[in-house]
Amino acid sequence: MNGTWNILTEFDEYYFCFLSSKIGETMSLVIPQEVMKASGLSEDELLQEIILMLFQQEKISLGKASELLGIPQFKFQSLLSERGICVHYDVAEFQEDVHYLKSKNWL
Repeated sequence: MNGTWNILTEFDEYYFCFLSSKIGETMSLVIPQEVMKASGLSEDELLQEIILMLFQQEKISLGKASELLGIPQFKFQSLLSERGICVHYDVAEFQEDVHYLKSKNWL
């Protein structure tokens, strides 16, 4: 998994979260408790929803979305199917997949 989300602490009306990556980069995110309570989502579910939204808006590829969630691509595709989200797949994504397969010595 490229990054992991963790709830740091609950403070007054906000949840403080951070995303840390393997290369040491972090991103802080402050989410009002009202949003967390209203959504009824856990931090993992919220991350999944954010990644699904980014994928649906074509901001990240299928491979990157799978990597961020730490699941195989076929599981992410199943999740997309369950949600009725179409898979967009272009030449750049094909090349990214070929690169990934080569990096794993699967191609």
